[in-house]
Amino acid sequence: MALGFAGVAGSLTNTLLVMNFIYLFFGQSYAEVKDVAVSTLYGVILSVIAINGIPEAIVAGILTTAVCKALLRYAGKPALQ
Repeated sequence: MALGFAGVAGSLTNTLLVMNFIYLFFGQSYAEVKDVAVSTLYGVILSVIAINGIPEAIVAGILTTAVCKALLRYAGKPALQ
């Protein structure tokens, strides 16, 4: 359970920070590239987070659990419960 949570948390942290920093530091340029008004840009960013970030976090949780359990078994350490 802890391994899956770590994978989900890490993925969401990365996605949320990157997308919010894009908004803060490159909002005007990003709005121009996406061809949207700056006033609606945060809605666009939230949709990117929802459409891409949530499925990515789910996959990251599953893969993190699988890979880390295999590595822990290989190292001879008990898997976290």
